[in-house]
Amino acid sequence: MEIKVSANAKINLTLDIVGTNEKGYHLIDSVFQSVSLADKIKIKKAQVLNVLMPDSGVECQDNIVYLAAQRFFEKAKISPCVKIEIEKSIPMSAGLGGGSCDAAVTLLALNKMFSFPLKDDELHEIALSLGADVPFALKGGTMRATGIGEKLEAVSPMPECYFVLIKKGTKPSTGQMYARLDALENLRHPDTAGALEAIEKGDIKLLASKMDNVFAALWDLKPICDLIETTNPLTVTLSGSGPTAIAVYEKEADAQSALKILNAEKIEAYLCTPAKSSCIFE
Repeated sequence: MEIKVSANAKINLTLDIVGTNEKGYHLIDSVFQSVSLADKIKIKKAQVLNVLMPDSGVECQDNIVYLAAQRFFEKAKISPCVKIEIEKSIPMSAGLGGGSCDAAVTLLALNKMFSFPLKDDELHEIALSLGADVPFALKGGTMRATGIGEKLEAVSPMPECYFVLIKKGTKPSTGQMYARLDALENLRHPDTAGALEAIEKGDIKLLASKMDNVFAALWDLKPICDLIETTNPLTVTLSGSGPTAIAVYEKEADAQSALKILNAEKIEAYLCTPAKSSCIFE
């Protein structure tokens, strides 16, 4: 038996930091959105558990997907017996949740392959043990995330549009990014309630005007904005703690024009659209 599945990336339509909890973890208020940029995952039964990235041929025992599979088999009391191959399209360390989405989708695929031995709450428990944003990717779509990212509230699907995701630069660890943010004063906080209202109205222009991210204070997005200014993006904001910028377009032709400009400058960029889930079975 073999299962093939796509794991959609995640962006932040808004991202706000609203405090810390008793353990010192930052509390967020964010609108998560799945997008059509996806990794491909193939799972088939084998003698032992291994995870491979075909482009490298390297077995990844410290990969989050390996951990997800290991914890699935432990919880389901099944001997680990699959080979998992990951074909990456989502850039790594980009603020797009690639690893988290791959892990969540792997849990869903394994549960299907082995005739659903685990209930939804058990999958959620494993997902949360892997990372605060992994539970979102068990369903995906458009959701408001609070707490450390694990408290999820489904909202209406966002209006149709086109995203150009622009990865320019590298970043320190997420922990270091939070430390840098903590050192700043007078942060500009996004209007999360306004963004949710725009989603409910189905108004992409209003939503674009409300999209913002506190981590944008740590990045200079002006060079990107200047480069694609003639393509008329509705907004340019940031995903996660960076470095990926999100340019939002109402028309595909404008998004394609931006992609052409970025490609000419040899800047890593991807054209995608909103997705209604994180997981797509073939």
